[in-house]
Amino acid sequence: MKRHPSPLTFHVSPKGNDHAAGTCDAPLASMEGARRAIRRSAATASQVRVIFHGGIYPLRKTVVFEPEDGRLGGVTYEAAENETPVFSSGVPVRGWKKCARMPAGIAREVSQNLWVADVPPGCGSFKLLFDGDRELSRSRGKGFHPLGETAPGSMWYATDPCAMPGPAKVWNPVIRPEGVEVLIIPIAPWAMNVLPVESLDRKTGLARLAIPATYAPTRPLFGNFPDGSAWLENDLGLISRPGQWALDEQRGKIYLWPEGDHPGDDLMAPALVEFVRMAGRLDRRGKADEPVRGIHFEGLNFTHGDRYTVPHGRTGLGVQHDWEQFDQPTAALRFRGAEDCSVRRCAFTGLGGTAIRLDFHCQEISVTENRIADIGGTGIFLCGYGPGLKDVNRINRVENNDMQRVGRHYWDSPAIFIWQSGENIIA
Repeated sequence: MKRHPSPLTFHVSPKGNDHAAGTCDAPLASMEGARRAIRRSAATASQVRVIFHGGIYPLRKTVVFEPEDGRLGGVTYEAAENETPVFSSGVPVRGWKKCARMPAGIAREVSQNLWVADVPPGCGSFKLLFDGDRELSRSRGKGFHPLGETAPGSMWYATDPCAMPGPAKVWNPVIRPEGVEVLIIPIAPWAMNVLPVESLDRKTGLARLAIPATYAPTRPLFGNFPDGSAWLENDLGLISRPGQWALDEQRGKIYLWPEGDHPGDDLMAPALVEFVRMAGRLDRRGKADEPVRGIHFEGLNFTHGDRYTVPHGRTGLGVQHDWEQFDQPTAALRFRGAEDCSVRRCAFTGLGGTAIRLDFHCQEISVTENRIADIGGTGIFLCGYGPGLKDVNRINRVENNDMQRVGRHYWDSPAIFIWQSGENIIA
């Protein structure tokens, strides 16, 4: 009888060391450390198990798997029995101080309760702030109906005297308009845009957008939006109640009106949108795709992820009415060229973007029994090459996943979105 070799096993613990042997008594410390250890191992054909023990695993950089990281027997990154490993990109925010000097334009009640801290290292223009497992509300202005465009997709009037007041009447930027975003349901009410403001003319109420809107940023053609179809976020002058915050990226400061007497000890800013990526080598026009094979995730938890934004200068990348972005790192776990991989019994919570996406060449990927909740974008996204190109996003399985409260930031995000992908089982 032919004997199969025993699985090669590595142990990982938050208290470990990536220079250790990876045994139960001398565990590694990270997913990246385990990936490197497997590459160094000589057992190219055996099954490999990476066992993560309970605790928090901070992520500050996307873990990237390439075709060389697969093994013929498969590599499983799994939770230890009855333990809960959590991968978080949250960076603690420390050193909060009561604001001593307030800019002009801040309401007295707000100024008496405002605290400030430095942006933690490794965080840039983040869009979310967490207090433990709970996402705090970013400062938001009153809703309004934009009047119209002055140029296609690049400007819109900020006042509408026949409807609700525009931002020129309810808001003067305290920090600077460049850090503010406009969230808008445009003329096509099945879409939603989140767009950075480039400048604001306070006299005319004319705002210039840094990125064109998907559709004309005017009042929606149909639908009832009594509170307005647009609003502004992220300015100190828009903070109006406890639990709200704003980021001044250029000065590297975070402002918060805490819900208690002072900010808590569990405040975190996210460092990443994309936690883990399968990076196959892709040939868009030819037949030479080399996918990542045999990588499996089981029982892992992913949380404290940022919200993605449309890259400046790279518009026109929307998929099907811009319900998602084409070939962009919008998800916590991304398969971009992969075969025979799986995600099973994992949890994706507290994310600003999408949970899982399968891009381009993805076949026989199994996404089963996962929990996806409280995320900003799509739950599970399958996206092939596109019409006229290769039909290689197929034969995947999405089954028995528990999805709740998706699309909390991008309201037009579906739970499951399939585009140019076929022969799949969705159950």
